[in-house]
Amino acid sequence: MVSAPRILVVDDNPELLTLLSSSFEEAGYLVFTAARGRTALDLAKKEKPAMAVVDVLLPDLMGFDVAEALKRLRIPFVLMSGVHKGGNASTTAISRYGALAFFEKPFDRSALLAAVRKAVPAPRRRGRASRSTWNRDRRSKKRRRPCSSRLASTCRAAR
Repeated sequence: MVSAPRILVVDDNPELLTLLSSSFEEAGYLVFTAARGRTALDLAKKEKPAMAVVDVLLPDLMGFDVAEALKRLRIPFVLMSGVHKGGNASTTAISRYGALAFFEKPFDRSALLAAVRKAVPAPRRRGRASRSTWNRDRRSKKRRRPCSSRLASTCRAAR
């Protein structure tokens, strides 16, 4: 069985941390979370995630400092911020710090997930079909109700 890619999520907002963690877990990733920059760097060294999602404004370090350390560890990352906004922040995050992408809060969770999937695809989970496969299979199979003996002629005529 293929192991799930490890994702490190760093944000000091506990609600957002929980939301992102559950979203990535549902998508097939193994998630590690940190609310502080130093904790994130310790986790990055210990767990060696395939990717990190980092908030720019953290209580102990700037997310940009975390990004520099992740770059030295060769861990790709995405930056997000509710304070640093606009085209200049995005350009700086990508060109100066090497982020794969920059998201302004509030952001579209599916867009963030797509950016992570593009860099680190999650394995397909066994026993659980994707939504598109399920819909295709559902359309191809006609649902037939068993006919009761009293209405058998009506059921045959409807087929």
